[in-house]
Amino acid sequence: MSLLGLQPIGCLKRLAPAVLGLAAGSALAVTSPTTGNFTFDSLASGSLVGQDGWTSSGTTKPSPTLQIGGGINSTLAAAGSAPINGNAQQAAIHAGGGGGGLLGTGGTSGQFITLQMQAMEHHYYQSVFGVGQRVGGSIFTNFSLGFYIGISDGDVWFGRENTGAITGFALLDIKPTYDPGDWYEVKGVVDLLANGGNGSGSLFVRDLTDGESLFTAVPDAQYVNLSILSGPAPNPAQWDGVVLWLSGGYGGSGAADTLSYQVVPEPAAASLMVLFTALAWRRFVSPQQKPRA
Repeated sequence: MSLLGLQPIGCLKRLAPAVLGLAAGSALAVTSPTTGNFTFDSLASGSLVGQDGWTSSGTTKPSPTLQIGGGINSTLAAAGSAPINGNAQQAAIHAGGGGGGLLGTGGTSGQFITLQMQAMEHHYYQSVFGVGQRVGGSIFTNFSLGFYIGISDGDVWFGRENTGAITGFALLDIKPTYDPGDWYEVKGVVDLLANGGNGSGSLFVRDLTDGESLFTAVPDAQYVNLSILSGPAPNPAQWDGVVLWLSGGYGGSGAADTLSYQVVPEPAAASLMVLFTALAWRRFVSPQQKPRA
């Protein structure tokens, strides 16, 4: 048995390391305005909090643990504790691209945001990746969730603070090959301007253990009203962080590996960015440097 209670890798279905994106190499967080990518391979085993910009959730939920063998192909994965009786939760927060709101864009309004998470599915285990604002909420003392994607108990779903799961679907009802214990990648694509600012979310999933390269749309989880305006972080322009939230129980725990987000600005903002770039380039290239006819 592995540290997460999985059967040894040889007993799992054939893996596809290229799809998993878990190959050894630089694993430090890569963030910029509008994008962020977080992997753990090159970090030290032990507490995730205190490494690579990850900070405490400020609650009784301790840090997830990075442990060798916790992920597929003997890479490091973030895992929760695994009490035999009852359950436990762990969490960590990252500022992403920085301050100014919407993860470092300086408060620029975005139209779309995509969250992606690689995670192991198993009953009683929960793996959640969410975006929001670094202010106190009902779950964490220093973070309020705008929305999140999750996988647990055989389901994939969208969730919102104070509500829990908004919509979801059973993995086995998506495909009969989607088995417990497999590693999956979950992707949530959200139009922040839809439904009068409440957002419209669509969920996708692929089975990494089976070597799937294409995502499958999750039934009953397409263009869902996320009711962002009813949550504790109703203004996406103020979102300045992400949270990884794991839970475990009955001898196993949630586990996650590569996490990422991407923000697409509103069309008007995107046009301004292109215009500014063009003007800057025009000033940079002198008349003598322009190509001759």
